[in-house]
Amino acid sequence: MSHKIKLTYFKDEGSAEATRLAFVVGKIPFEDIRVTEEEWANVKPTAKFGQAPFMDLDGQQFAQSTALLRFAAKLAGLYPQDPLDALKIDEVICLIGDVHSAFYGYYAIQENPNISEEEKKANSATFFERMTSKDFPKFLGFFEKLLTASGTGYFVGNSVTIADLAFHALLRNITESYVPIPVSVLEPFPLVKAHLQKIADIPEIKEWYSKSH
Repeated sequence: MSHKIKLTYFKDEGSAEATRLAFVVGKIPFEDIRVTEEEWANVKPTAKFGQAPFMDLDGQQFAQSTALLRFAAKLAGLYPQDPLDALKIDEVICLIGDVHSAFYGYYAIQENPNISEEEKKANSATFFERMTSKDFPKFLGFFEKLLTASGTGYFVGNSVTIADLAFHALLRNITESYVPIPVSVLEPFPLVKAHLQKIADIPEIKEWYSKSH
């Protein structure tokens, strides 16, 4: 059964990218709608829960990035029916969520009305220094162990799943965006580095990133 799908998010990759990649790898047609910050003021009142990403599916609107990701994965055949494999995938997805939560400290600094711009800059520098030297490598170590346990180059099984796509999106968000975490932080984690390249080499993903979005 084919669906009419519109996925709405901002111009950056952010929390919609894993869902986009699931649709792309699964060859599921969808409309990739990207709004500017200025446009969001008009779009927000129409968004379920007033947040993005959200998805219009056959005239119904749905939200929450993880829910959208699982839907896309099931539609694309990237989420297993086996309960144990599904548990392993969800474990990776939740760990990725923990990484995102760890970065929320940066936004807390930026949105603090009680400190000056100079203090925000100094506190942000300290925050990212700790993330680069301690917190993010701790998480990378967890992912390295999961890839070691799998032994296939993927997190679960012998083919790509949403666990792999969500992790790829996470690494791109952190090492290729405005977040000042250098890609060299991956050096002590050879399986993580190999995984990043392995997913980047998937033909559909190569084509996706060869386009301007």
